[in-house]
Amino acid sequence: MTSPTARSLTHLREAGYLAEVVEKRIPRVFITRDLFGFLDILAIREGEVLGVQVTSGSNVSARIRKIAEHENIGAVRKAGIRILVHGWRKAADNAARLAALFHVFEHGVGGAIGRDAFEGASRIAAWHLHESRRFLGELALPPDVSNASYLDAWLVAYCCRERTDRVPRREVQRHVTPARLRHKAALSQALRDLAEAGRVQEVAEGKRKDVLVHPALISGDAK
Repeated sequence: MTSPTARSLTHLREAGYLAEVVEKRIPRVFITRDLFGFLDILAIREGEVLGVQVTSGSNVSARIRKIAEHENIGAVRKAGIRILVHGWRKAADNAARLAALFHVFEHGVGGAIGRDAFEGASRIAAWHLHESRRFLGELALPPDVSNASYLDAWLVAYCCRERTDRVPRREVQRHVTPARLRHKAALSQALRDLAEAGRVQEVAEGKRKDVLVHPALISGDAK
């Protein structure tokens, strides 16, 4: 069976990169050490240096959080190295397992798995793949752009949960994630970016400051 690292190397080389494994195996202790603490592969092509962390499909979000919080992430980004996380999974196998579960829940053990069960399972597997790609894209964004993206998602989720289109800025600063957005300067910049995009508006009533979220974002009519 081809390893995830080998699959990433093949993928990168087919895309025109000169790619090599840069993680080191520590003798006699059966562990490996990643370059700069989080890179398994270094890949280059004209005008681009790419660092890749390789993991399983189910572990992508955890690896992204780990990289984002690593002490070396700032230095690596300032050096112009673009960072990606490759998460490999067997989507067809996962869809087949889900389809079998759907069949058992609906019809019990025995019999052939129907088309409806497999189509439903395939949609779920496709959604997970889409989310993985979305996470990878966020990681590759510059920090100020990714901050706006994270804040946008948090505000929309908050408004949907609380059934409102208004969020107290104090509430945002106390609870928004990732935690780096709780710093006043980072939050203010992200809010300005969203306001310029027409997604939010800051309003003040006396000492109270609120963030108004565009209603279309809450209703799902905007993207």
